[in-house]
Amino acid sequence: MSSKIKPCPFCGSTRIIAQQYIEDGRLKCENCKAEGPYLGTESEMAEAFDAWNRRAKVLDMRIVAVIVMLGGIVLALTGIIITLRG
Repeated sequence: MSSKIKPCPFCGSTRIIAQQYIEDGRLKCENCKAEGPYLGTESEMAEAFDAWNRRAKVLDMRIVAVIVMLGGIVLALTGIIITLRG
């Protein structure tokens, strides 16, 4: 298991907690409330921390978000053009 948990891939916060419930638990960002892998037994917890740390870098996630947003804008403009030509 990694000894250090990486920041949240969505907001960059370092306030990551392991939140345990009755039957399971999750890694959770206290800032944006993003949740990570399942936590159960001690070995599953180690795997969850490693999985959290293997995800995409923060910058990569921001680039993906911008691309998705631009795609939505292109679709909206296409719809407006089609309506105006209609």
